[in-house]
Amino acid sequence: MQGNLYLSFVQEITNENLMTIEEVNEAYSDFQKELQFTRTEMDRLKSGEADLVIPLFLPIDIDSYQKEHILVCVKTLMRLIDTDLYIDKAEWTESADADGVACQEVQGDAHATLIFGGKEKSLLAIANKFAGEEFETVDADALDACAELINCINGMFATDCSPKLNIDMIPPVYQEGKKQITGKKICKLPVYIFGQEVDVISAFNEPINIEGV
Repeated sequence: MQGNLYLSFVQEITNENLMTIEEVNEAYSDFQKELQFTRTEMDRLKSGEADLVIPLFLPIDIDSYQKEHILVCVKTLMRLIDTDLYIDKAEWTESADADGVACQEVQGDAHATLIFGGKEKSLLAIANKFAGEEFETVDADALDACAELINCINGMFATDCSPKLNIDMIPPVYQEGKKQITGKKICKLPVYIFGQEVDVISAFNEPINIEGV
C-alpha cells in the first residue's frame, strides 16, 4: 500500500471507460453509507496505509493488544501471501464454523489465540503460496503450512510486545475436517486472499474451544 492507490484506481477505471467520475463518486458515497464511515475514516481508507485502514474494519471496543495482533497478522498476509488482499468488517461472535483450522496460542502476561479458518478449500489460498506447493485438499500438510505462518506472525507479535508484555508461544496446532470454534468474545475478520474468503479469528484473554461437528 504505497502512493495514493485510490487516485490511481479512479484514474485507471475512468481512463478505461469502466466508470464515469460521477459513477465513481456515487459508488464512493454508497460505500461510505453502507459501512457508516465518517469523512475522516474515508480519508484514512483512501490513504492506502495498512496501519490506518485495517483498524477501520475492527470493532471500536477491541483491546489495543488484540488490535495490534490482528494488524501484524493482516500485514504479514499482505507481505507474504497476497499483496492485493482485502478485508471486510470484523464482528464479535461466540461461534464460527470452518472446514479445517490452524491455531496457535501465546501466553504469559496476556493470553491470545490466533486461528485461520476457511470454508471448503479456501485455506489453500494461504497454504499453497506459503509452502510453495499445490495442495489439492485442506489436509494435514496444507494446514501445517497455515500453522507455520501463524507461528511466524506470533513471533513478530511477541517481539513487538516484548518491551511491555512477556509472552511465550505454545506450538501451533491444526485440525482437519469440519470444526466449530466457540468462545465468549471472538473477533472474526473476513480476509479475501486470491478471491477466497479466509476467517482470521482472534481472542484476547478469553478461552476458545475447537470441536468437531
